[in-house]
Amino acid sequence: MNGSAVIHDYAVSLVGATSEDVGAVLQSGDLGFSEEAGGGMNNALRIGQAQGLGFGESIGRAIIDSDHPYQDFSLLANCVQKQIQVTVHVALGTDIIHQHPHADGAVIGELSILDFRLLASVVADLGDGGVWMNVGSAVLLPEVFL
Repeated sequence: MNGSAVIHDYAVSLVGATSEDVGAVLQSGDLGFSEEAGGGMNNALRIGQAQGLGFGESIGRAIIDSDHPYQDFSLLANCVQKQIQVTVHVALGTDIIHQHPHADGAVIGELSILDFRLLASVVADLGDGGVWMNVGSAVLLPEVFL
């Protein structure tokens, strides 16, 4: 999935809904869950980096470890619990968590490239069957897949 899908997944796991309606708040500069998502997700990525995890697993584990009340609705948390590979591919500067003061481009980039390598290995092993799902992007993720 792309960065915005992860942000929505995180918000849903935390409050049961997503508050990022970009069209409604773009003019005012208020983009929904920027503090909760920005602070929480950037912290999760730093913890994940220290544990050698990729982007998707880092966020999924943080949702579980923080006991988000709606974690059952999180694709990331469910994938981590069921040991299903889930990868996240971000373009730096495109998501609200990149605007947060705790954002670290080196961490975000490292975990995203780890997920890219994981995706490449999973796709290489699909052989004659398997499922690849693109969540959140009609441009970035098809290019990642190619």
